[in-house]
Amino acid sequence: MEHRHLSIDPVYIDPVDNTSFQHDFNTNEKAYYTEEIIACLFPPAAVPAKDRYYYMSKGDYFSVYVYNKNKTAAAKVQQMLIMAELPAKRIIVNYGGMVRDETD
Repeated sequence: MEHRHLSIDPVYIDPVDNTSFQHDFNTNEKAYYTEEIIACLFPPAAVPAKDRYYYMSKGDYFSVYVYNKNKTAAAKVQQMLIMAELPAKRIIVNYGGMVRDETD
């Protein structure tokens, strides 16, 4: 799993002074991966189920990458027929997209 959050921050000479805006923006992207997402959803401590949320914002990207770890029966048969070693990772599925605001 991968969650990407994009933030656009205005550039100031002095962050306290609004008049020091430099007419420029920094684009920052923060990525969160499987370990961080799982740790948030399933913490090791006894956290009540109602408090186990993973928050995303409108415009964030979320993607899932799934693959097999073991050789399938078909891969084993193919190995016997062609007399060659085949990689275990043969079924690969990618899916994801942008988080949208679908409130009425």
